[in-house]
Amino acid sequence: MLVPITLSNPLLGSDYPTDGSVMAALDTGYTGFILVPYAIFRALRLDQLKPIITRGELADGRSIELQAAYGALRIPELPFEEEGLIETNPEITEILLGMRAMKRLRSTIDGCKRFLMMERC
Repeated sequence: MLVPITLSNPLLGSDYPTDGSVMAALDTGYTGFILVPYAIFRALRLDQLKPIITRGELADGRSIELQAAYGALRIPELPFEEEGLIETNPEITEILLGMRAMKRLRSTIDGCKRFLMMERC
């Protein structure tokens, strides 16, 4: 399921995308906040905040090193905003919305109808 989002770096005033929103895949197997390709991490200038290093485990069981820095996530259609660790690695090719980002949302997923409903709780 895809969710339209915007990301920001509140400390340096950077937004991604600069106009509109981008689609993130809701990934219930990802326990983190949000995982983005490195190009987005750099566009947000999160690499300038001395990112911390974390570890992540991929679905295939491989462990990878992740860079992480605090940023903000918005879901404009709700409205919803939450801050957390935005993580990246050069191997990442899509935006994943994880379970830490979902902790203040009530979500209903109907895979048969390809339907996702979200609301603040």
